[in-house]
Amino acid sequence: MSDKISVLQVFKESIALIKEKLVLLIVVVAGMTALAIPMLMQLGGRPQDALSPAYLGQFVLLAVIGVAIYVILFHDFIGTLRSEAHPLIPEGFWGKYFKTLLKILLLSLALIVPFALFSFLIVFIVATVGAVGSGERVVVMALFVSSAMVALGVGCLLLACRWGFLVPAVAVDEVSTFKRSWRMSRGYTFRLGLFGLPFLIVQSLQRVYFNGQIESRTFSWHSPGSIAWSLAISAVFWFTFTSYVVWYVRLKERYDAMEAAGAGNGDAADAG
Repeated sequence: MSDKISVLQVFKESIALIKEKLVLLIVVVAGMTALAIPMLMQLGGRPQDALSPAYLGQFVLLAVIGVAIYVILFHDFIGTLRSEAHPLIPEGFWGKYFKTLLKILLLSLALIVPFALFSFLIVFIVATVGAVGSGERVVVMALFVSSAMVALGVGCLLLACRWGFLVPAVAVDEVSTFKRSWRMSRGYTFRLGLFGLPFLIVQSLQRVYFNGQIESRTFSWHSPGSIAWSLAISAVFWFTFTSYVVWYVRLKERYDAMEAAGAGNGDAADAG
C-alpha cells in the first residue's frame, strides 16, 4: 500500500480548516477589499492608469499588508493543524515578517527569471519565423504562441508548487530553503499542481475580463460582473492558500519521518 498523502485527504482537511477559520477569513477578505477599493477606482479610465503613482502606491501598500496577513495566517493555520496552542499574532512577528518578505521576493525572482527567458525565446522564434505572411502562417504562429504561453504558465505553476514551501516554513521559523522544499514535495508535483490549477485558470479568466473592461473604458469595480469575479477569485485563492498549508504540514511530517529513518536526503521519496 502506498504511503502517499492522498488528494482527497488534503481536500477534506482544507475544507475543515476553512470552516474552522471562516470568520477570520471573512474579516481578512473584507479588510483587504476595503483597502483595495481606492486602487480599483483608479482603473475606470485609460489602461495606462494602472501605472499611475497613485495606483502603484496603493498596490505596494496592499502587498506590504498582505505579507503581514500571510505571516499571521501561516502561523495560525499551521498551529491549528498541529493542535498547538498559539496566539493569533506570533511572537517575534517583525522578524518573521521581514524573513517572509525576503523569501517571497526570492521565490518571485526564481520564477520570473525562467518566465522572462522563455518569453524572450517565444518572441525570438516569432520574430525569426515571421508572424506576418500567409493566413496559414499567422494561424500557426498564433497557435504556437498560445500553446507556449499555456505551457509557460503551467511550468511556472509546477515550479511554484515545488519551491513554495519555503514561505510557510520561514513564517513559522522552520528550515526554509529551496532545496528542502524541493525534496519535501518530491513525488507530489502533479498533486500539488492540481490544487493550484483552478486558481491559475480563474485568475487568467478574470484578467481577460478586467482587461477587456479597462480597454473599453467600461470598467466599474462595483458592477455585478466585477463583484462576481472578485468573489470567485477570492474564494479560489483562499482555498488554494489553505490547501497548500495542509500540504506543507503533512509533507513535512512525512519528510521528517523519512529523515528520522535515515532517508533525509529524499532518495526514498517517489519520483515526481
